[in-house]
Amino acid sequence: MIIGESIVITLVVAIAGSIVGIIGVEALIALKVLGGISPIFTLVTFSKAFAIALIVGVLGGIYPAIKAVRLPPTEALRHE
Repeated sequence: MIIGESIVITLVVAIAGSIVGIIGVEALIALKVLGGISPIFTLVTFSKAFAIALIVGVLGGIYPAIKAVRLPPTEALRHE
C-alpha cells in the first residue's frame, strides 16, 4: 500500500513538474533571458524524466514500507 501511494504521488508530481518546467522555459524564452537558446521537448526526454522520477519515488517508498511491515498492527494503531 505504501509503495502504491509512493507511485501515485510520484506520477502526480512528475506531471506537475513537467508542466511547470515547460511553462517556466517558455516564460524565459518570452522574456529573452535564454539568449537565443531554444529547448527541444521530445517524448524521449519526458519518458526518461518519468522513468527517473518513478525509480526515485519507488526507492523513496521502500524504506517506509519495510518499516511498516516490521511494525506490529497494534503498535501502528497505538501511535495514531
